[in-house]
Amino acid sequence: MDPRHDKSNEDNTYTRNKIRNIVIPYIKKEFNPNFIDTLYRLSEISKEESEYIEKKVEESFDAIVEEISEKQIVLDLKRFNEEDLVIKRRLILYSVKKLFGTTKGIEKIHIEDIIKLCLNNIGNKYLTPNKNTKVSVGKGKIVIEKI
Repeated sequence: MDPRHDKSNEDNTYTRNKIRNIVIPYIKKEFNPNFIDTLYRLSEISKEESEYIEKKVEESFDAIVEEISEKQIVLDLKRFNEEDLVIKRRLILYSVKKLFGTTKGIEKIHIEDIIKLCLNNIGNKYLTPNKNTKVSVGKGKIVIEKI
């Protein structure tokens, strides 16, 4: 089956077309004729590494989760703090996604604030990264809950 030709593919007012029609040919000509193959290989490596990290996150989650319900997830604070920073970030996202079905509304700044809260735990403290989520830290636990 032959690809269909769409006249809009020639209109460089669209960013995707500028990249396809101008930027990629320039890079191929001036820097690397195998640019597309290189990008593809990099994409494959990135995908494999992401899948590996996700597997490690699931294993870490299973090891530190203390409670899961419709309303909240409770994690062991000490074990969370023992994890590498990359895993901590992903654990927060993994927990939020497990609870809400999405990570929408949780930004990088929220994740960093939650990690700081967990590290500097003195007494009971909490954050509300968005209108639906409350993260509490105290008594050796991290509680991520729906509000």
